[in-house]
Amino acid sequence: MLRNFDAALKDYDKAVAIDPKFAVALANRGDVYAKKGEKDRAIADYRAALAIEPGNGVALSGLQKLGVRP
Repeated sequence: MLRNFDAALKDYDKAVAIDPKFAVALANRGDVYAKKGEKDRAIADYRAALAIEPGNGVALSGLQKLGVRP
């Protein structure tokens, strides 16, 4: 909401470092990457989230917005 992408990325990086299987953090970090125009990184995070939580709505929606299959 605040569009402070760099701070958000740091927070999500910390969350994923603590728990690499934290699908919500991965999907949300993917959203931040997508908003920054870093499509490849966004896709990687969305797919990582889906590998952990196949029904993750944020990841599925994010990939769809990017025109990429899960």
